[in-house]
Amino acid sequence: MAASKMFMLRNERVGSALGAFADRIHCWYPVLSFDFPTNFSSFLSGHVSSPVDTCLALLALAIGSLAEKGNIAEALHERPDAPYYDEAAGMLQDILCDYTLGGLQCLILFSIYFMCRLKPCQAHDYVLMASFKAQNMLKSRTFSDDNSRSESLQRAYWAVLLIESELAVQLDLAESGIWKYDDNVPLPAGDHIWQHPREANLSPDSGMDHLSPQDSTDLTRSYFMAEIAMRRMLQRCTTSVSKSAGGHLQYAPLIAAELELQLNEWYDYLPPLLRFQKSPSKVSDLAILPTTLFLQTQYSACKISIFWPAIYQAIETGTANDELLHYCEKFLDEYVSFVLAASASLKSCLPNAWTLAARYDMKFYVFYEYDMAVNWLISLFIISMAAIRALSVDCIRELRHEQLYRYIHAALEAVGEVAPFSPSLMALHGIFRNAVDSINSSPG
Repeated sequence: MAASKMFMLRNERVGSALGAFADRIHCWYPVLSFDFPTNFSSFLSGHVSSPVDTCLALLALAIGSLAEKGNIAEALHERPDAPYYDEAAGMLQDILCDYTLGGLQCLILFSIYFMCRLKPCQAHDYVLMASFKAQNMLKSRTFSDDNSRSESLQRAYWAVLLIESELAVQLDLAESGIWKYDDNVPLPAGDHIWQHPREANLSPDSGMDHLSPQDSTDLTRSYFMAEIAMRRMLQRCTTSVSKSAGGHLQYAPLIAAELELQLNEWYDYLPPLLRFQKSPSKVSDLAILPTTLFLQTQYSACKISIFWPAIYQAIETGTANDELLHYCEKFLDEYVSFVLAASASLKSCLPNAWTLAARYDMKFYVFYEYDMAVNWLISLFIISMAAIRALSVDCIRELRHEQLYRYIHAALEAVGEVAPFSPSLMALHGIFRNAVDSINSSPG
């Protein structure tokens, strides 16, 4: 390990990589505690450091070196993370045998690392290990006599829940059962979150250079709470359909109105720093802060899901009355807002880049059923495929405007930028491109 330490000490990018991790990654999943800087300094100075502390420092640098590039394609091509990750991976056996808060944080960072690498299956493996460890710690009340560590464990639990839920939407893999604790685990207070000195690491395009340290702390805490609330709503809400007397599913405007009301109530509770324009129609309408932009994207995706059953009904029947067409048009209008926000968020939300580009739910894509209670999340691919499918219906196609086609092409371009670095994205991009070519060649 001595050679590795010397490598770290000679690397002038260490400070900026750690700053990028704080500014562009930790704001999404604030799992590190306020004592992290002490352990990190000991690691850099060559003092004896536990495998857990060393691994945690290496993972922060690996992820930060990817985030530092600012361009995901460039980062994945150059792989500045490789030396740090290779060292961290060599300590995995120690991490798996460890039963401390630091060991849990390492598993979470391993998962985040693979999310940033556009490797969702590997990220899922690690987040499930983290989930079981967090659940065991909570069930055994491991840190019940230590308020600081207890609060850190609660933050780790909620971070794991958010990551696992985001990945579970598109991966039909095992679940850890983490949701059975969500009513019993207190919401994180955010009193012991690590904050990096921000003066040294902000870039002009970060969107956060005007924030004071206290505003930065408040923003991290508020975003984390807002995202937890959003995820709970997605987990528990049903879709806007009802059954007719004959047992057929049909669009239910009253249920849709109630779902919109719940979504707007969630918005009304957002603090000023996280407020955004609800239906952006141009780039200048987009939120500046990355966390706010991601919430803006989720908001549009939720609206799309509420209106989607109207489109589905029109596709199934081939016709639509004036009321149904009204909601179909709202779907198409909201699609424009979604593509604007999602394409921009793809560049600033590195941990969720894969899910932004490619959430692939077969039930949604092939239109077999309506079960979208947790399927209204972010995906340029799947929502664009839904819009393209909608254009196959004559009455919906008559609503079209050139702007819609322009944004379908914009979504294809956004997915294409990151597709070369992920086999799954390459496959989905090919499907997407063929679908776009089909509407380009269609008459009318």
